[in-house]
Amino acid sequence: MKPVTYSTDAEAELDNALAHSPDPDRFRDVLGAALNDIASGLMKHPPVGRTGCRECILPGLPFNVVYRETDDAIEVVAVSHHSRRPGHWKKRLRPN
Repeated sequence: MKPVTYSTDAEAELDNALAHSPDPDRFRDVLGAALNDIASGLMKHPPVGRTGCRECILPGLPFNVVYRETDDAIEVVAVSHHSRRPGHWKKRLRPN
């Protein structure tokens, strides 16, 4: 199983989502199950354009998880609420 890491922005989004969730424990459980399936290779989601990322819709929650897979890890790029502009996270992929 590959380790899961979070970008700084994704970590902030997750903290915000948990702070505003009516049931943060359920949110953690759903997110954890999805990331576990991704990291263990049981689940692959469709690619998002040419970004090299994939997007997972969290079941029963109004959130998507955008991630990219390397040979060594799964990097969460965004934990995005469905009300956000699609692709708002793409600017995070640009080199500084």
